[in-house]
Amino acid sequence: MLTIHTLPVGQLEENTYILSAGTAGGDAGCVLVDPGAEARRIAEKLDALGMQPRLILLTHGHFDHIGAARRLRERYHCPIAIGEGDAEMLRDPEKSLAGAGCAPDYLFEPDRLLREGESLQAAGLRFTILETPGHTRGSVSYLCEDHLFCGDVLFCGSAGRTDLYGGDYDTLLETLRALALLPEYTEVYPGHGPSTSIGREKNQNPYLRMGAGYDDLY
Repeated sequence: MLTIHTLPVGQLEENTYILSAGTAGGDAGCVLVDPGAEARRIAEKLDALGMQPRLILLTHGHFDHIGAARRLRERYHCPIAIGEGDAEMLRDPEKSLAGAGCAPDYLFEPDRLLREGESLQAAGLRFTILETPGHTRGSVSYLCEDHLFCGDVLFCGSAGRTDLYGGDYDTLLETLRALALLPEYTEVYPGHGPSTSIGREKNQNPYLRMGAGYDDLY
């Protein structure tokens, strides 16, 4: 059974997800999705839960989703995976929006590059990789059981912006149309804000329903 702990971090309150297959305690294994900032706070939460990360999954390469990954990899000796199309953002602070004077935390090499349809297993969990470009060129989402961790592609009632490096509006609409084909009971865990479901978004989200224009948040 998948257990999900959500920890909003950083100034943009980016959702870091701690995923596990069993009960906490005894250095139980877990998977981190988008540890975006405040590495010490995330580590304190992991210690309180008695969990040891086995894998770090990044949905895309923007600074607010990657900022704690390097330090947590060093602390827990666990690999970092990202979609192959966004790997370049981890090497270029301008593309990741971290800025030219950024700390070394935003510059690192991933351990694994991911493609559509691949699967990963870690800490007793299995993830299917979905390429979900549009917000960035190499955005990926992670489907675990009936839970989708989608970064900044889809939000509760909204969708990701496309005016930053690697973004493309038409590509995002194609991605949203593809996500709408998932079972309606699929729970959606976005990079910011509350969780939702595919069924709820098909009913209330104009970007998922009709591809309307937008001037959005993140």
